[in-house]
Amino acid sequence: MRAALLSLAGAALLVVGCAAAPVRPISPTALRGVTIALPTPTDQRRSATLGCGQESINLPLQAQKVLVRLFGEAGATPALSSRAPWALTVNIEQAGMGLEYSGAKQTQNVWTVDHTGENQIPPSGSEGGPFNGDFGDATVALEATLTHDGQLAWRGNVTGHARAPSCVDAPRKVHEALEQAVSELREKVIQQIRLAP
Repeated sequence: MRAALLSLAGAALLVVGCAAAPVRPISPTALRGVTIALPTPTDQRRSATLGCGQESINLPLQAQKVLVRLFGEAGATPALSSRAPWALTVNIEQAGMGLEYSGAKQTQNVWTVDHTGENQIPPSGSEGGPFNGDFGDATVALEATLTHDGQLAWRGNVTGHARAPSCVDAPRKVHEALEQAVSELREKVIQQIRLAP
């Protein structure tokens, strides 16, 4: 009975530790009356994989859908072409998780052997492999340029993160990180549009 309770408590901690930061709520009128062009983002990543041996499926199109939805929730009228008073172009600079993606040196699992010759648990950390290591961090980095009537209004970078056990459901975690990055980008765009004459 005690073992079952400890197991449930451990699972609950794992779920809490893996929760993504929520997308910040926004007023549905923050961008009312603003038409903004949101062309499909450009994929500038060095690799099309998400890491952890998993492929991304049309990440630029997924990013555009998140942009349209989150800016629409703020009251903007999204335009999928590049013709609108405001235009936001986005480059996907990074999107993935795990050792394979991060470019970290791949090492073999190192198991210690005690004097009896029995295998021991590998050391804690990422060198222990995808399931024995630390929590993974899905990261999405976006570079964005906002123009107003063809003139540069703002340029900058935003990053979103989602924590998970290493390599567990990488596509979903990368999508959560993408939502967080676009949410932060939306806040920066709202600030710039409010400052505009």
